[in-house]
Amino acid sequence: RDSPVSSLKKYVSPSSLRPDLSDGRAYPYFLRVAPSDALVATALADLLTNFLNYTSVAMVSASDAYSAGTARAFRDASVQAGVVLSADVRFAEHAVDLTQEVAQLRQSSARVIMLFSQPKDGSNFVRTALGAGVGGEGFVWLSGDSALVGLEQWSGDPLEHERAFRGFLAMEPSNGQGTAAHDAFLARR
Repeated sequence: RDSPVSSLKKYVSPSSLRPDLSDGRAYPYFLRVAPSDALVATALADLLTNFLNYTSVAMVSASDAYSAGTARAFRDASVQAGVVLSADVRFAEHAVDLTQEVAQLRQSSARVIMLFSQPKDGSNFVRTALGAGVGGEGFVWLSGDSALVGLEQWSGDPLEHERAFRGFLAMEPSNGQGTAAHDAFLARR
């Protein structure tokens, strides 16, 4: 005989990052193996304020669900950390012409830029920005996704890729490798 609890669906997601799925009351049987965007956003805000000593940053995000969710989480985390968003630039997923969005970023005079997008879209944005004088030496790009820097995403001169992504920082989830807890886990396994 089914109990009320056994009739509820249980989910395990290998890649879902949406912060609202961490709400145990709304999703009591949801488990994830990847960290929530809220944790990544908090870590990025902490990195900005406590390690790099930045108090102002521009944010660029694509319109897809992944990017918009991460950007929303970063907006919330930046308020908590006291980071001012000097610009909040949004662009359409798979956009080809990004001149207006890059002009908006350029007008902000920001030198530190958060970027939330799928790798191909982000690489396209950075390439367009570099062509407009935003990026390269004197600029810092930060992201929650290290896949953005992949040369396979870049359509253009590889030397421009190197120039564009010099100074790029990305958060990468750690499996704890090299820590006492991880070593103990491996020993038990």
